[in-house]
Amino acid sequence: MKLWKKNKPGNGISRIKKVPAVCLLFLLCLGFFAGAAVEGVFELNVYRRELKGNHVAEDETIPDSAVKIEQVSSQENQEEAASKVVSIPLKERYIHKLQYTYKSQENFTAEIVIDTKNIYKNPESRVLKEAVTKHLQTSVVNIDDYVTEINLLVPEEVEIGAFTILNGWDWNWYRVFYVGGFAFLILCVVVYRKEFALRIENGFLVIVLTAGLLFLAVQPPKCNTWDEHIHFKKTFYWFEEGEVQQSTAESYIYHNPETLDGAPFLSKEEKRLQIEYLNEHTQEPADVITKEANPLNAVGELHMALVVKAAQALHVPFYVQFLLGKMTNLFLYAFLMYWAIRIVPVGKKFLTVLALMPTMMLQATSYTYDIVVSACVILGFCMIVEEFYEINRKITWKKQVLIGLVFLVGCCPKPVYMPLCALMLVMPKEKFGSKTQMYICKGAAALLSVGMLMTMILPAAGGSVEADPRGGATNVGQQLALVAGHPIGYFIVFLQNFFKTANQYIFGFDSLTGLAYAGRHPFDYLIAIFCVGVALTEQKKRMVLTKKNTIFYKGLLAFLIMIVIGLVWSALYICFTPVGSTSISGVQPRYYIPLLFPVYMLFYNCKMEAKWKEENYNMVMFLIILFITHTAMHQPFFVPYCL
Repeated sequence: MKLWKKNKPGNGISRIKKVPAVCLLFLLCLGFFAGAAVEGVFELNVYRRELKGNHVAEDETIPDSAVKIEQVSSQENQEEAASKVVSIPLKERYIHKLQYTYKSQENFTAEIVIDTKNIYKNPESRVLKEAVTKHLQTSVVNIDDYVTEINLLVPEEVEIGAFTILNGWDWNWYRVFYVGGFAFLILCVVVYRKEFALRIENGFLVIVLTAGLLFLAVQPPKCNTWDEHIHFKKTFYWFEEGEVQQSTAESYIYHNPETLDGAPFLSKEEKRLQIEYLNEHTQEPADVITKEANPLNAVGELHMALVVKAAQALHVPFYVQFLLGKMTNLFLYAFLMYWAIRIVPVGKKFLTVLALMPTMMLQATSYTYDIVVSACVILGFCMIVEEFYEINRKITWKKQVLIGLVFLVGCCPKPVYMPLCALMLVMPKEKFGSKTQMYICKGAAALLSVGMLMTMILPAAGGSVEADPRGGATNVGQQLALVAGHPIGYFIVFLQNFFKTANQYIFGFDSLTGLAYAGRHPFDYLIAIFCVGVALTEQKKRMVLTKKNTIFYKGLLAFLIMIVIGLVWSALYICFTPVGSTSISGVQPRYYIPLLFPVYMLFYNCKMEAKWKEENYNMVMFLIILFITHTAMHQPFFVPYCL
């Protein structure tokens, strides 16, 4: 059995070295052993620190007599809720984790002050804030430091006790697979550098699936991206209509999405308790909700809904259902982008980089239809670009239908991107077998573009589209009337808002660095430099078009990109912005993701490229991608939820 094989491009046909699948399995085992070795060294070091000061490396219950509780009253603000401080003085010692139990009628925030010493042996304090949920009743906090005293500030009505120092042996399988996964990917990039140089899409596939599954594992069991709880609800009730019984687990996920404060977990133990809670309440009934008929944009959640429905029919635990839905989105994204990278004749490296950036990876492992939109629009656009470079090959009816279908599926959730399909209008006549075929193809592209936009414009004009109350004093009808009455004024408002953000959203690549509620990528500047560097230096291929056709192609592409950008801003102005505002609300950098590759093609030329050896170039590129992926996962997700 062979992993893959590829004919080497050139005058002759020669096959590259065949790579046995057993080699891939061997690298996987090496990665696992590397992860186990790192975890073993880490645990031995923790064990050494626990033994310092003649202490024992085992769990230790703190006696009640050693715990002091004092009431705290606020003289400055009488409206603040009463609170209390729980103090635990200690003889200086290393503490791996602190566990305590609590009872509360409401969720609350615990402020944990840890007195320790800095590197110069001077006293200092650090503060942890934990958003505690009422249903878990047990909290486990990572301390991982030498401690002289611990103080917890909690609401007065919270019952708290049973403090335990967890200094026992704590083998962490999350760390084993995290380190092992990245070790495996690094080995693959180095060992398969020649194969990835010839088939870069294979390198993409290995990285997106391995890193994507790791991303799924380290995320909290909550909705943690933009509006994910809304897409979660639509996915789980896709096939329902009318009154629907919601389980306790489903209700919890929907009503407790992650916020800017983060998920309420500070350790892998709390994450495990949360998963157990969800699984124990998979079948327990909670709320009865009303599910309306699916709108057009629900097409973007159908693939996840099918898998979740099958999992529910098999009565698998809720958390497995939850992960399977996200995993389905990852696999669909990997499949669509794999084919986009494979078929596009130019910009393969740039497209690979875009597809593996933090925002794309986060969304690919979430409940969202944005992945369907981005991947289908990019794939459809790449299919059109392929035809411009294969100028001597006639476009088939099958290819024309497939391009239209891919755009149609991708634009059902967000029709604003449909104008990109109109790039077919400048397809040279030499590409068609007859004038009839050309007229049908270009006419269908124009009708499809206009028709999809009408599905968005006509309901808004007819008053059947509701404004988003999150935007403030919004009103679709009044805003449309304002725009219609002052078209020049609105055009100026649009230009001001667009140019104010264009540098960050398009050329600064803010669209690829966002991690939703986890903030921005810690090296966002690196991503911008890296993407631009790849765009400028990867080897180029000249488009075989006449000068006249090239001008038409570039001109129409620029026009279509601006039309899409205008539609994105206008849609948010109509539905999400207070009436009469000169500042457009709700436009986020991620909305530019489907446009980044078209913008690249707009500025594409063959005047600059690198002459490096392909296998070395790709190896360095993939290693940088792995570094970016690691830094996107480690501090924002792995540290708070998997230690």
